[in-house]
Amino acid sequence: MKTILCAVLMALGTASCTKEYITKEEYITENHYDGAQIFTREYTINPDQWTLEHYDDGRPYFLATVDNPDITNQVMDHGVVLGYIWYTYNIETGGSSWNALPYVFPLYLESENAIVPENIRMEYEKGLVYFVIEDLDRNVPELNGSPLIFKVAVIKNIK
Repeated sequence: MKTILCAVLMALGTASCTKEYITKEEYITENHYDGAQIFTREYTINPDQWTLEHYDDGRPYFLATVDNPDITNQVMDHGVVLGYIWYTYNIETGGSSWNALPYVFPLYLESENAIVPENIRMEYEKGLVYFVIEDLDRNVPELNGSPLIFKVAVIKNIK
C-alpha cells in the first residue's frame, strides 16, 4: 500500500499539463523491488458533452463518458484509479488546485442568492471513465457554462 501511495504522489507531482497522454513512469521501491506504472490523462469536458440522466428513483444527474485505454483487466483486478477536478477557488487571485474526487462543489446561484452543494464523482470500468455531477438537494444539477477539467491517474502493478 505504501508503494502505491508513494507512486501516486510522485506521479501527480511530476505530471505535465498537456491534453494528451501526460506521463508514464515506472517507480521501484527500495525495499521490496515491487513497482507500479502510473498513467495520467487530462480530460476537458465542455458543457455540451454532459447528458442529463435519472436514477431509478427519479433523481437527476449529469453524465460524461470518456475513453481511457489505460484501465485494463489487470488494473481492474490489481490496480488503482484515482480522479481529480481542477477547481479555481479564488477568481481574483487565480488560485486553483487539483481536488480529489468525489468533490462537493459549492455552486453559488446568484438568482437565488444561495449556495447549492453539488457532488462531482468518478466511476470507471475497463477502458471507460464516467464523470457524474449530482445536486445534493435532489434537483437538476447546474452547469455553469464553463468546461470542467479532470485528471485520471491509473496505477498498474508490475508483477
